[in-house]
Amino acid sequence: MFERTSEILKDHKMDSNSFQLQFAVYRNYNSKEDKLLQSSPWETKPHNLRAFMNTIGVEGGWVNEAIEIGLWHANQEHEREPITQVILI
Repeated sequence: MFERTSEILKDHKMDSNSFQLQFAVYRNYNSKEDKLLQSSPWETKPHNLRAFMNTIGVEGGWVNEAIEIGLWHANQEHEREPITQVILI
């Protein structure tokens, strides 16, 4: 995905580093406070995101997920600098 995006940006004479992704992981409310929300820095390199994801483990798994914590994080990031899309999985 990064490679294709980089090609498209270059074709349109745009900086290939203008496309950035951040991964944020939100969990269930029974997770420890420091694990409820974890996020990577904004990245232009896929290997950095992969390294972040390699630090993430499964935790919690019962009761409701803290989706509003994930949305709160997206809003905080948007206030810092506008973001154009949020994808929840």
